[in-house]
Amino acid sequence: KTSMAARNTFTRLLTRVARTQAPQAARASVQGPKFSSRMLAVGIVGLATVPVTFALCESQQPTSAPATSEKRVQDPLSKLSLPAEIQPLGARRPLELLGLGVRSVTMFNMYVYCVGMYARRDDLELVLRPEDALTTEPTLALASHLSSPSVERAVLLTPYRKATFGHLRDGFAKAIETRLTRAGHTPANLERALTQLQDFKRIFPKDNFNVGDELIVAVRGDNMRVFLNGTLLGELDAPLLGSCLFAAYVDDKPISLPARASIAQGVAAIARERFPTAKTAA
Repeated sequence: KTSMAARNTFTRLLTRVARTQAPQAARASVQGPKFSSRMLAVGIVGLATVPVTFALCESQQPTSAPATSEKRVQDPLSKLSLPAEIQPLGARRPLELLGLGVRSVTMFNMYVYCVGMYARRDDLELVLRPEDALTTEPTLALASHLSSPSVERAVLLTPYRKATFGHLRDGFAKAIETRLTRAGHTPANLERALTQLQDFKRIFPKDNFNVGDELIVAVRGDNMRVFLNGTLLGELDAPLLGSCLFAAYVDDKPISLPARASIAQGVAAIARERFPTAKTAA
């Protein structure tokens, strides 16, 4: 009975508010509302003698990334396309696509996903050197540039066929752990990074990674953020993880050879614009 009385009180109050506000609708755009939806919600909770569940119509911290660029670039092998620019939540400016390529299972030559690497152009220009304009071949310098904490960057993945986030998560973890252990970190730093790797793995959902989905891992400074179709899944501060993840796509044993080649060409193109007097190697 108490619950029914509370609901009746709630209904009568909303009806009274609607009748009061209707004559003032014409003046609303000039004078503004007399009270906010949050004030109404708090008032109703104060009157009720039992809990009443409803949503507060108030602004909350956004968890979705802005829309990506309408222009898209197609991968020549998988025929999947990625946006030419993205701006994940928290990015200061749009990140430009450097290159893209398909990840495949070597034994069966089966396509798994298409990956694109993005970076903020002016950040990248600050770490480039004239010799980076002389070749379009992948170099150790390329891996160093794209692993630099001073470069705001991201990778975007979209699946070629339906997969599970568990497989993707484990693949990331293996690639990161391999590079952590061979980088010669101190035992303390290595232990900290491996603990953070477990936190990173927990960000991924247990759902399927479906065709058309877009997963973004964005890095700015020490911070890593993971997005699925524009929605923030989670974040953590783990500088070593971010460096190792990006190195995994551009170092001497990359996750995707086509992606590394395309990224190298993209970086070299930016370097030639940055150092126009440099001559391309024959």
